[in-house]
Amino acid sequence: MRDGAKKRISVRSYSDRLLSAEDASFIKERLDALNGTAGLCCKLCEDASSAFDNLKKSYGMFKNVKSVIVMQGKNDDPDLYEKVGFYGEELILDLVERGLGTCWVGGTFDKSEFTADEGCEIACVITVGYPDSLRVKDRVMYSVLHKRKSAEERITSDSALPENVRRGVEAVITAPSAVNSQKPHFSLSDGVLTVSVPDTSGMTLIDLGIAKYHFFDETGLRFEYGNDAKIKI
Repeated sequence: MRDGAKKRISVRSYSDRLLSAEDASFIKERLDALNGTAGLCCKLCEDASSAFDNLKKSYGMFKNVKSVIVMQGKNDDPDLYEKVGFYGEELILDLVERGLGTCWVGGTFDKSEFTADEGCEIACVITVGYPDSLRVKDRVMYSVLHKRKSAEERITSDSALPENVRRGVEAVITAPSAVNSQKPHFSLSDGVLTVSVPDTSGMTLIDLGIAKYHFFDETGLRFEYGNDAKIKI
């Protein structure tokens, strides 16, 4: 399991430092690579504080947000939200390993502050910056949302789990999900592993992409895009 997966928590309270030139350059280079691989058009916005200043939108959950990564892709891409989840989570773990704080944000910000590129759709944003040393809000949110389902609750199987599948599911347990809903579920039957979610709303598909990334990162086994995706074990 990647070091970033072990260390990652959702950071909502940031220091008032702007991103250094080196960190901003690193993010932009990673986004260029990500966009080229996934066919996305994600970008770094280094002055995004206004999107989180409205308490009615952010519910006061965030502090000192300065920079965000706007996760967007072609509006006719049927796999847009899964791609955002898969490649966005890979990027997040890169940033965590660099010492930066991040948080997936689907709705608690003022979306009118961002304009999608032509032909693109904004799926969500990822806040990024230097964690506040106190981070009271983060500790409170963690205490409320940290409960994770067990591996037994995340997979049903008709036989004993192969070691790589068990490790993959345990890696998925560390993955973030919208309001800690942990919707992606695995099933193993007749040697075929399936991953599915109960609905295909935008954030749920992002969660599915995130779960698929964690499983792939741990096992090297990669699901295709789509709900009810399958792998022969």
